[in-house]
Amino acid sequence: FGGISMTSWLFGRNTHDLANFDALTGIPNRHRLLEHMEMMILRTKRDKTKFTIFFIDLDNLKLLNDFHGHAAGDFVLNEICVRIGNRVRHHEMLARLGGDEFVLVSNIYSGQKSEEEIVQRIKQQFTSPITYRKEQFIVTLSVGSATYPDDGKNLNALLECADERMY
Repeated sequence: FGGISMTSWLFGRNTHDLANFDALTGIPNRHRLLEHMEMMILRTKRDKTKFTIFFIDLDNLKLLNDFHGHAAGDFVLNEICVRIGNRVRHHEMLARLGGDEFVLVSNIYSGQKSEEEIVQRIKQQFTSPITYRKEQFIVTLSVGSATYPDDGKNLNALLECADERMY
């Protein structure tokens, strides 16, 4: 939070921000993500186009929290948002689905090659460790993708498909 307390951050926000943005990371939350995806579905139906979502899961966050504490886990979650967020393009949206799960929505679809490039762009951000209080953490992410309407005709089907493809 750039040196401000959680309480200050929360009290400095309006109702819209609290309803649409994650309190820990400041990025769009599940509610905002689902609204955005609904709009994307309507737009792609109208324009007869496609969009792709990338389900991103931080590997082993529970172990990190158990051995180094939740403050370290929160720091890592924020750093993930910063690193991925720095690579998000104007036609993409990164949101925190919950816990250690994130979704990147990209409204530009150009096939499998494009999807692989985005996955590599995400994973490249974690070739160097995250440092927290002199501890270095090697972060690995699992990423799965799904394209609307090919892989699902509604939000739940699309999210489930991307989640399954992570594994």
